[in-house]
Amino acid sequence: MEKYSCSYGNTMSNFVFQNIEKLKDVKYDPEYDSFFGVYCVIQNIIQRGTPSQPSQILIKKLGNLIIDKNSIIPLIKNNNPEWINTIKGDGISLDNPAEIFYDTIYPKYMKDYAFTKQLILPEAKFSDIIEDSKVEFAEQQVDFYLPQANLVIEVDGESHGNYNQINKDKIRDKTLLKSNIKVIRINTYDIKNKTTNLQSIMKNIYSIVAKCEKINEYKEALEHNERYDLNLKYDIIIRFQILLLSLLKLGKLKITDIKWKFNIIKTDYKNISRLIELAYEDIKKWINVITKLLKVNYVVPNLEVFFGEDESGINIDFSIYKRWTDENILNEKCIYIRNDYYDNKNYFKLSTTNILEYKIKLGEQGSDIEEFGYILKNLFGFDQFRDGQLPIIINILEKNDTIGILPTGTGKSLCYQFVSMLQPGVSIVVAPIISLMMDQKENMDAVGMTRTAYIASNLNSSEKDIVLNQFKEG
Repeated sequence: MEKYSCSYGNTMSNFVFQNIEKLKDVKYDPEYDSFFGVYCVIQNIIQRGTPSQPSQILIKKLGNLIIDKNSIIPLIKNNNPEWINTIKGDGISLDNPAEIFYDTIYPKYMKDYAFTKQLILPEAKFSDIIEDSKVEFAEQQVDFYLPQANLVIEVDGESHGNYNQINKDKIRDKTLLKSNIKVIRINTYDIKNKTTNLQSIMKNIYSIVAKCEKINEYKEALEHNERYDLNLKYDIIIRFQILLLSLLKLGKLKITDIKWKFNIIKTDYKNISRLIELAYEDIKKWINVITKLLKVNYVVPNLEVFFGEDESGINIDFSIYKRWTDENILNEKCIYIRNDYYDNKNYFKLSTTNILEYKIKLGEQGSDIEEFGYILKNLFGFDQFRDGQLPIIINILEKNDTIGILPTGTGKSLCYQFVSMLQPGVSIVVAPIISLMMDQKENMDAVGMTRTAYIASNLNSSEKDIVLNQFKEG
């Protein structure tokens, strides 16, 4: 399963691709693919912000989005999650009180919050919940976890009644509580016999969930999700774009193919084929721009979109509302596109490979001025370069050591920011003034390039460590 964090529409931006790793071309070696660096650059451009600014092509076709960055849009509809093997039962008696709790009891007692069943992750890893791989129970799991409410629900069988297990449970619960995670335990006896104790526990769970601000944001979105149609369109597009680039990087799709065929087996959004075609058109433009600057010749394959499963092409089950389950085991030849359970995790990883060899051409015939203008407009919002910027940018892209001397306030920062976006790797800028660093960070955030950070003497050691770890982890 591949996990991503990116969005154009400012929705809950974490999503996954299931089964995609099974489609990897084992004979494909990215080191010998002259286009691999192009895919990396484009993927980094698309994921440059949270949210990223869509291209002018997409804005022209769909319209501009007014984004409230303080209010992220939850993705939710009334769906019933399908879990096949994950929710564990008693292998001896073939009894499964955990499944009974999840399928029957939880929806019954949660009433108007029954939709939160979709937000519950069964068998969540302990280390994912508290993000500490060194914790004693890192590889263990909890029965159910509702991340938005910081709530763990454990269904305890007979084995939890012995002295040693009781002590282990207490230690686990205390460890979770230190990370502000509440733990509620339900005895299987209460589930089987529908006791008054069960009713009391469920009232407590309802109270916790109903008071949770994030959960109520989901409730509001569930009741009024038609308001966010344009946001959904943009995020369907970005998810397909990341899928397309991932398949290219895996060698399942190749730029030398005659056509790229996608079969939509299932979807929960009407007219999705038009959005997929827009996503393709946008990626095609970016490939054209970058390869023109690299002087690499090719023809991007045509895209075909069909509905229904087919042995030829890539089969996808595309949901903008559903969260992932283990239903993907029912069809391993299909890629499942689903939301993740953790809203606040950051799965972004920079796509990296060897430095690209740009060969820039100026003049009347075959000039690259138009391509530079496209990048400038789409990444920075400017219609033209200032005097002196373009020669500096071209010189650096052609791998020449460069000293660029420009007056204060005439755009030196843009020169290295521009170049950084066109190389598949981390760029490190050494600046002499803290206020300058802060100003550049603020300006880049304003144009949707938020995957940046700085280290300066105004940060304490733990804050610096966070930034260094973020860079180390990509």
